[in-house]
Amino acid sequence: MWNFWKGENLRSSLPNNLRFDSYIYSKLLLKFFPRTYKSIPWQKIDLPIARNRMVKKIYRYYWGSKSKIDKLLQIVGLPPLFSYSRNFVDYNDWMSNNKKLRHYIYDTLLSQKALNRNYFNPDYVKQIIENHMSAKKNNAEIIGLLLTFELFNRMFNVK
Repeated sequence: MWNFWKGENLRSSLPNNLRFDSYIYSKLLLKFFPRTYKSIPWQKIDLPIARNRMVKKIYRYYWGSKSKIDKLLQIVGLPPLFSYSRNFVDYNDWMSNNKKLRHYIYDTLLSQKALNRNYFNPDYVKQIIENHMSAKKNNAEIIGLLLTFELFNRMFNVK
């Protein structure tokens, strides 16, 4: 049994081939939900979860090469050759630029109900949101976690 509180870590005790590339996670998704996840693109690479490792390697080299070529062109002062549109949501951009979502974030995380629970320092939460919305820092992940936590509390009527 692993003792997480004394510094031992499950992640470091797994062999590298099982940790690499979310191997266990994707295998579990395919085992328990094969029809659902067989064709859904994996957000990190925009390929289906049910792809083989060779296809993924080729795909990574392809994207890496495009990126390196564009960086070299940028150094020389030329415009990029490739476009990088992907089929997944850019949460950072979405939270900052969608007015309805912006208002929802402010109204939810800085509501009196949320602030009265005293889980978090209200000034710090406001600073996280402000820094994200003004593009000083990418706090999309933290804001997403805070929103999830607040909605969980509301769902279960935590006072």
